[in-house]
Amino acid sequence: MIGDETGVDIPDEYLTTGQTIFVWLFLHVGENDGETEYRGYIPVTDRAKPTDEEPTPEQQSVITQTIAALNAAVTTAEGYAEDAKDAADEAQHTAETVLQEATATEEQTREIITEYEE
Repeated sequence: MIGDETGVDIPDEYLTTGQTIFVWLFLHVGENDGETEYRGYIPVTDRAKPTDEEPTPEQQSVITQTIAALNAAVTTAEGYAEDAKDAADEAQHTAETVLQEATATEEQTREIITEYEE
């Protein structure tokens, strides 16, 4: 714990090793008391340091194509969602119509039975 902070800064050199960082969380109980309550690890995968360079035309092309594909997928998903909503609305309307017709048929059947019994 650093002051009242609940986290710590991890030095860059620890993040560039590609090795696992083991952690122990010290639970602060009182003014000078505490105990190790939790243990864990953070796997670190080393990678090249990002650069400030502009992407090459080939890289930019891949980025542009990826964004276009993602946008197309989102548009398609939105279309499917709208189609599903329309189908659900139509199913609801059909169910209501069938219920009305069934209720009317039941009433007609009761009237016929009543007339027949008289």
